[in-house]
Amino acid sequence: MSGDFLMLIALTTKELANFKSMAREFSNELRASTKVTKSTITWLEGSTSQIANNADTSAASEAYAKMLTIFIPLLVDESSFFAHFMCFEAPSLEPSEGATSDDKANCHNDANNDDNLGILDIDDHERKTGRSFSNSPELKELNESLQELLDGIQEDFYAVVDWASKIDPLRCISMHGTTERYISGQKADAAGFVRVLLDDLESRISMQFSRFVEEACHQIERYERNVRQLGVVPYIPR
Repeated sequence: MSGDFLMLIALTTKELANFKSMAREFSNELRASTKVTKSTITWLEGSTSQIANNADTSAASEAYAKMLTIFIPLLVDESSFFAHFMCFEAPSLEPSEGATSDDKANCHNDANNDDNLGILDIDDHERKTGRSFSNSPELKELNESLQELLDGIQEDFYAVVDWASKIDPLRCISMHGTTERYISGQKADAAGFVRVLLDDLESRISMQFSRFVEEACHQIERYERNVRQLGVVPYIPR
Protein backbone atom coordinates (compact mmCIF):
# COMPACT_ATOMS: atom_id res chain seq x y z
CA MET A 1 0.00 0.00 0.00
CA SER A 2 2.95 2.33 -0.59
CA GLY A 3 4.77 3.63 -3.65
CA ASP A 4 4.03 0.59 -5.80
CA PHE A 5 0.33 0.85 -5.06
CA LEU A 6 0.28 4.55 -5.94
CA MET A 7 2.08 3.77 -9.17
CA LEU A 8 -0.59 1.19 -10.05
CA ILE A 9 -3.28 3.77 -9.30
CA ALA A 10 -1.58 6.23 -11.66
CA LEU A 11 -1.37 3.60 -14.41
CA THR A 12 -5.01 2.61 -14.04
CA THR A 13 -6.09 6.26 -14.14
CA LYS A 14 -4.15 6.73 -17.36
CA GLU A 15 -5.76 3.59 -18.77
CA LEU A 16 -9.21 4.94 -17.88
CA ALA A 17 -8.49 8.14 -19.78
CA ASN A 18 -7.30 6.21 -22.84
CA PHE A 19 -10.31 3.91 -22.73
CA LYS A 20 -12.77 6.80 -22.52
CA SER A 21 -11.02 8.58 -25.37
CA MET A 22 -11.25 5.47 -27.53
CA ALA A 23 -14.97 5.09 -26.80
CA ARG A 24 -15.66 8.73 -27.63
CA GLU A 25 -13.77 8.57 -30.90
CA PHE A 26 -15.54 5.38 -31.90
CA SER A 27 -18.96 6.82 -31.02
CA ASN A 28 -18.32 9.94 -33.08
CA GLU A 29 -16.94 7.98 -36.01
CA LEU A 30 -19.82 5.52 -35.89
CA ARG A 31 -22.45 8.24 -36.16
CA ALA A 32 -20.53 10.12 -38.83
CA SER A 33 -19.93 7.07 -41.02
CA THR A 34 -23.44 5.58 -40.77
CA LYS A 35 -25.41 6.90 -43.71
CA VAL A 36 -29.11 6.73 -43.03
CA THR A 37 -31.99 9.02 -43.95
CA LYS A 38 -34.08 10.42 -41.14
CA SER A 39 -37.47 8.76 -41.05
CA THR A 40 -40.46 10.92 -41.91
CA ILE A 41 -43.61 9.03 -41.00
CA THR A 42 -47.23 10.03 -41.47
CA TRP A 43 -49.25 8.69 -38.55
CA LEU A 44 -52.65 10.07 -39.53
CA GLU A 45 -54.03 9.76 -43.06
CA GLY A 46 -54.86 13.16 -44.47
CA SER A 47 -53.70 14.93 -41.33
CA THR A 48 -50.84 16.77 -42.95
CA SER A 49 -49.24 17.28 -46.30
CA GLN A 50 -46.27 15.28 -45.09
CA ILE A 51 -45.03 12.66 -47.52
CA ALA A 52 -44.39 9.24 -46.04
CA ASN A 53 -40.78 8.14 -46.19
CA ASN A 54 -40.26 4.40 -46.19
CA ALA A 55 -36.47 4.61 -46.07
CA ASP A 56 -34.72 1.80 -44.23
CA THR A 57 -33.41 3.12 -40.91
CA SER A 58 -32.15 -0.17 -39.53
CA ALA A 59 -28.56 1.04 -39.89
CA ALA A 60 -29.14 3.32 -36.91
CA SER A 61 -30.01 0.51 -34.50
CA GLU A 62 -27.28 -1.65 -36.05
CA ALA A 63 -24.76 1.06 -35.19
CA TYR A 64 -25.92 0.94 -31.56
CA ALA A 65 -25.61 -2.86 -31.57
CA LYS A 66 -22.09 -2.50 -32.96
CA MET A 67 -21.17 -0.13 -30.15
CA LEU A 68 -22.33 -2.71 -27.60
CA THR A 69 -20.67 -5.61 -29.42
CA ILE A 70 -17.29 -3.92 -29.32
CA PHE A 71 -17.27 -2.12 -25.99
CA ILE A 72 -19.29 -4.30 -23.62
CA PRO A 73 -16.71 -7.15 -23.72
CA LEU A 74 -13.95 -4.57 -23.22
CA LEU A 75 -15.80 -3.09 -20.27
CA VAL A 76 -16.29 -6.54 -18.77
CA ASP A 77 -12.55 -7.14 -19.04
CA GLU A 78 -11.81 -3.76 -17.48
CA SER A 79 -14.24 -4.27 -14.61
CA SER A 80 -12.86 -7.77 -13.99
CA PHE A 81 -9.34 -6.40 -13.85
CA PHE A 82 -10.26 -3.68 -11.39
CA ALA A 83 -12.27 -6.10 -9.26
CA HIS A 84 -9.37 -8.55 -8.97
CA PHE A 85 -6.98 -5.67 -8.44
CA MET A 86 -9.07 -4.38 -5.56
CA CYS A 87 -9.45 -7.85 -4.10
CA PHE A 88 -5.72 -8.29 -4.22
CA GLU A 89 -5.10 -5.12 -2.26
CA ALA A 90 -8.07 -5.52 0.09
CA PRO A 91 -10.04 -8.61 1.05
CA SER A 92 -13.68 -8.17 0.07
CA LEU A 93 -16.16 -6.04 -1.83
CA GLU A 94 -19.38 -4.49 -0.59
CA PRO A 95 -22.51 -5.62 -2.47
CA SER A 96 -24.29 -3.10 -4.62
CA GLU A 97 -27.00 -0.95 -3.07
CA GLY A 98 -30.04 -2.97 -2.16
CA ALA A 99 -28.21 -6.26 -1.83
CA THR A 100 -28.74 -8.40 1.26
CA SER A 101 -26.10 -9.58 3.66
CA ASP A 102 -26.26 -13.02 2.04
CA ASP A 103 -24.90 -11.46 -1.14
CA LYS A 104 -21.65 -10.47 0.56
CA ALA A 105 -18.75 -12.64 -0.51
CA ASN A 106 -15.06 -12.73 0.10
CA CYS A 107 -13.20 -12.16 -3.14
CA HIS A 108 -10.40 -14.50 -2.17
CA ASN A 109 -12.85 -17.34 -1.63
CA ASP A 110 -14.93 -16.58 -4.71
CA ALA A 111 -12.91 -15.00 -7.47
CA ASN A 112 -15.84 -15.19 -9.86
CA ASN A 113 -18.05 -12.91 -7.76
CA ASP A 114 -17.06 -9.59 -9.34
CA ASP A 115 -20.58 -8.20 -9.61
CA ASN A 116 -20.12 -5.68 -6.81
CA LEU A 117 -17.42 -3.16 -7.53
CA GLY A 118 -18.01 -0.77 -4.66
CA ILE A 119 -16.27 0.41 -1.54
CA LEU A 120 -14.78 -2.36 0.54
CA ASP A 121 -16.56 -4.07 3.41
CA ILE A 122 -13.53 -4.85 5.54
CA ASP A 123 -14.63 -5.03 9.17
CA ASP A 124 -13.61 -8.67 9.58
CA HIS A 125 -10.26 -8.09 7.93
CA GLU A 126 -9.51 -5.07 10.11
CA ARG A 127 -10.28 -7.06 13.25
CA LYS A 128 -7.98 -9.88 12.13
CA THR A 129 -5.06 -7.79 10.94
CA GLY A 130 -5.36 -4.63 13.01
CA ARG A 131 -4.88 -2.64 9.80
CA SER A 132 -7.46 -0.02 8.78
CA PHE A 133 -8.37 0.32 5.10
CA SER A 134 -11.71 2.11 5.59
CA ASN A 135 -10.23 5.59 5.28
CA SER A 136 -7.38 4.64 2.99
CA PRO A 137 -6.73 7.45 0.47
CA GLU A 138 -5.43 4.86 -2.02
CA LEU A 139 -8.68 2.90 -1.76
CA LYS A 140 -10.76 6.04 -2.16
CA GLU A 141 -8.81 7.04 -5.25
CA LEU A 142 -9.24 3.61 -6.81
CA ASN A 143 -13.00 3.66 -6.28
CA GLU A 144 -13.21 7.15 -7.73
CA SER A 145 -11.40 5.87 -10.80
CA LEU A 146 -13.97 3.10 -11.19
CA GLN A 147 -16.82 5.59 -11.04
CA GLU A 148 -14.95 7.88 -13.39
CA LEU A 149 -14.84 5.15 -16.01
CA LEU A 150 -18.61 4.63 -15.92
CA ASP A 151 -19.49 8.32 -15.82
CA GLY A 152 -17.24 9.07 -18.74
CA ILE A 153 -18.19 6.29 -21.09
CA GLN A 154 -21.96 6.25 -20.64
CA GLU A 155 -22.24 9.64 -22.35
CA ASP A 156 -20.82 8.15 -25.54
CA PHE A 157 -23.42 5.37 -25.48
CA TYR A 158 -26.14 7.92 -24.77
CA ALA A 159 -25.05 9.90 -27.82
CA VAL A 160 -25.60 6.89 -30.07
CA VAL A 161 -29.01 6.17 -28.50
CA ASP A 162 -30.18 9.78 -28.90
CA TRP A 163 -28.87 9.94 -32.47
CA ALA A 164 -30.63 6.72 -33.50
CA SER A 165 -33.93 7.70 -31.86
CA LYS A 166 -33.91 11.05 -33.67
CA ILE A 167 -33.44 9.28 -37.00
CA ASP A 168 -36.34 6.93 -36.32
CA PRO A 169 -38.10 6.68 -32.93
CA LEU A 170 -39.16 3.11 -33.76
CA ARG A 171 -35.49 2.10 -33.68
CA CYS A 172 -35.89 2.31 -29.88
CA ILE A 173 -37.74 -1.01 -30.04
CA SER A 174 -34.82 -2.92 -31.54
CA MET A 175 -32.28 -1.07 -29.38
CA HIS A 176 -34.25 -2.00 -26.27
CA GLY A 177 -34.27 -5.65 -27.33
CA THR A 178 -30.54 -5.57 -27.99
CA THR A 179 -29.88 -4.08 -24.57
CA GLU A 180 -32.11 -6.68 -22.89
CA ARG A 181 -30.12 -9.49 -24.51
CA TYR A 182 -26.86 -8.03 -23.21
CA ILE A 183 -28.30 -7.61 -19.72
CA SER A 184 -29.41 -11.27 -19.72
CA GLY A 185 -26.04 -12.39 -21.05
CA GLN A 186 -24.12 -10.58 -18.32
CA LYS A 187 -25.98 -12.03 -15.33
CA ALA A 188 -23.42 -14.76 -14.68
CA ASP A 189 -20.42 -12.72 -15.76
CA ALA A 190 -18.11 -10.34 -13.94
CA ALA A 191 -20.41 -7.57 -15.05
CA GLY A 192 -21.94 -5.78 -12.08
CA PHE A 193 -20.08 -2.69 -13.22
CA VAL A 194 -21.30 -3.20 -16.80
CA ARG A 195 -24.91 -3.88 -15.79
CA VAL A 196 -25.12 -0.39 -14.31
CA LEU A 197 -24.31 0.99 -17.76
CA LEU A 198 -26.74 -1.37 -19.51
CA ASP A 199 -29.55 -0.51 -17.07
CA ASP A 200 -28.93 3.19 -17.68
CA LEU A 201 -29.01 2.63 -21.43
CA GLU A 202 -32.27 0.73 -21.15
CA SER A 203 -33.78 3.61 -19.18
CA ARG A 204 -32.52 6.11 -21.73
CA ILE A 205 -34.06 4.16 -24.62
CA SER A 206 -37.37 3.84 -22.76
CA MET A 207 -37.37 7.58 -22.08
CA GLN A 208 -36.81 8.39 -25.76
CA PHE A 209 -39.58 6.02 -26.85
CA SER A 210 -41.96 7.43 -24.22
CA ARG A 211 -41.39 10.89 -25.65
CA PHE A 212 -42.27 9.59 -29.10
CA VAL A 213 -45.46 7.92 -27.82
CA GLU A 214 -46.47 11.07 -25.96
CA GLU A 215 -45.98 13.18 -29.06
CA ALA A 216 -47.97 10.70 -31.16
CA CYS A 217 -50.82 10.86 -28.66
CA HIS A 218 -50.82 14.65 -28.79
CA GLN A 219 -50.88 14.48 -32.56
CA ILE A 220 -53.95 12.24 -32.42
CA GLU A 221 -55.70 14.59 -30.03
CA ARG A 222 -55.17 17.51 -32.41
CA TYR A 223 -57.19 15.87 -35.17
CA GLU A 224 -60.71 14.61 -35.49
CA ARG A 225 -61.50 11.14 -34.22
CA ASN A 226 -62.66 10.00 -37.64
CA VAL A 227 -59.22 10.48 -39.15
CA ARG A 228 -57.81 7.06 -39.95
CA GLN A 229 -54.74 6.18 -37.90
CA LEU A 230 -51.73 4.61 -39.59
CA GLY A 231 -48.72 2.54 -38.53
CA VAL A 232 -48.43 1.66 -34.85
CA VAL A 233 -50.64 4.53 -33.67
CA PRO A 234 -53.87 2.43 -33.43
CA TYR A 235 -52.10 0.17 -30.94
CA ILE A 236 -51.00 2.93 -28.57
CA PRO A 237 -53.23 2.87 -25.45
CA ARG A 238 -54.80 6.18 -24.50
